[in-house]
Amino acid sequence: MELQIDPIFLYKKSAHGKLQIWSIRSQGDEIIITWGEDGGRQQTQVESIDYGLAGRTLDEQILSRVNSRVNGKLDQGYVQDRAYALMNKPVNRLGLKKPMLAASFDSVRDIDFSTSVMQCKYDGHRCLINRDGDDYQAYSRNGKPIETIYEIMEAVKQINLPDGYTLDGELYHHCSPLQTITSWVKRRQSMTQYLSYIVYDLITPDAKFYPQRLQELLKLNIKRPIKLAPTDISIVEDRIPNMLDKSIDAGYEGLILRRDGFPYEDGKRSKGLVKIKRWMDDEFKVISIKQSKEGYAVLKCIMDSGVTFDATAPGTMDDKFDIWRDREQWIGKFVSIQYANLTKDGKPFHPIATMWRDKGEE
Repeated sequence: MELQIDPIFLYKKSAHGKLQIWSIRSQGDEIIITWGEDGGRQQTQVESIDYGLAGRTLDEQILSRVNSRVNGKLDQGYVQDRAYALMNKPVNRLGLKKPMLAASFDSVRDIDFSTSVMQCKYDGHRCLINRDGDDYQAYSRNGKPIETIYEIMEAVKQINLPDGYTLDGELYHHCSPLQTITSWVKRRQSMTQYLSYIVYDLITPDAKFYPQRLQELLKLNIKRPIKLAPTDISIVEDRIPNMLDKSIDAGYEGLILRRDGFPYEDGKRSKGLVKIKRWMDDEFKVISIKQSKEGYAVLKCIMDSGVTFDATAPGTMDDKFDIWRDREQWIGKFVSIQYANLTKDGKPFHPIATMWRDKGEE
């Protein structure tokens, strides 16, 4: 008899104060996920479960998939109590603040460049370090504890970080791919000790604009392996294309513009933090995988709008064939996609999958 899972509901308050509802249930050999704003239009996604993959029964595969999806939403700040979600700002599973995310340059208008500052954009592993009394907790973008960076944690304890403050930055090794850096973070190994911690922001108990937060950072006794991100305080709009070229040529992802007049907006994609890149990019969930005529994997991804699009799986040709063969383990994961722009239908134009994102480890 096939396992039947009744609807499980999770809740989260959005950055705009609206209650978001997410639910999951199983029916036969399918998992049905529904999400949307409370009282608004709901979107539905159906995932089919293949028989006999990974040596598990269908019931075991259904239960594993549901648990994975639920844990992923809990990592994103969803909770099981509707009233609690309405009364509280979302935090991660550690109960700590989530990082602020950057808006794309083309989505932001009326930037005052004379009061903004610029930094290089690091392609590293996001890391926040919070001080609570004598306890220091390093955690990833999605609230995963980071427990391998011994040298960096010892250095943090020496910089006079005030109680209740949280450093925001990235674990980084110049010109090393993000997947390689993440592997050094995930499991302690010889190269872990060579990681730097590039600090570029600070979460303070009281709301402060970036110039004030930067001054707070400058007061800290920062020494290697911690490094304060170099910051250009004299920005001229006409120079930005040249600055972008130089940043990319030097091995960085692009540029980050930090605007005055914005507090640290934890858990939000803030227009006070703007990313400037040659290509647009984002992370999308894979909801199904089909096989190309040649036999490799083609991913069907879903956007926040509910629009879906296809992209060839990332990696070498061998990787693409392996992903099709082991497709069950990749459905539901997130993949980074680069694209030129959005079509009139709201889909990425010329999408290129660059790498898998392990939300549980970020």
